[in-house]
Amino acid sequence: MASYKKRLLFFATFSLTILNFQTSFGSQPASLTLAAPRPPAGPKAACRIEVDDAHISSSALAKKGIRTVKVNAQSICNFRQQHVDLTVEIYKTTDFGNNFVTASSTNPKSPGSSGLVVDNFSTQEACKNSTPTVYYGIAFSQALIDGRIQDAGRTRSIHLTELKCGT
Repeated sequence: MASYKKRLLFFATFSLTILNFQTSFGSQPASLTLAAPRPPAGPKAACRIEVDDAHISSSALAKKGIRTVKVNAQSICNFRQQHVDLTVEIYKTTDFGNNFVTASSTNPKSPGSSGLVVDNFSTQEACKNSTPTVYYGIAFSQALIDGRIQDAGRTRSIHLTELKCGT
């Protein structure tokens, strides 16, 4: 009986040590980091990319009857942008790293690719099953602003989002 209590005490102490070790180095499972608070609002850059969190597309579900994971992004600038090539990529997290799912880009020659705000609301991938999967989006762009080509670096959606949508 004493031997059993010693093993139980050792196991409990060992488990707490491992848990403390993991949390002190920030290697928490993705499920624990999903509800991270939004950073405090501050002044926004004159030109920027805003990337929405991954979500199930309500319009694809309503219009086509299919579930898709979707990420929207906007290139926003206080100056007129022209020939904007805004690319949005969707990634999913796995035990082996982050896997690319799909991407789409705006057509820089299209009239909709100019103005103060340029949208890319077309990046989505059909769900193959209802397996819970964690997704995020990354967007980047190139635009002609004030006669010069400007690149906007890779911007990630704020939250990792778990959806019942295996791809």
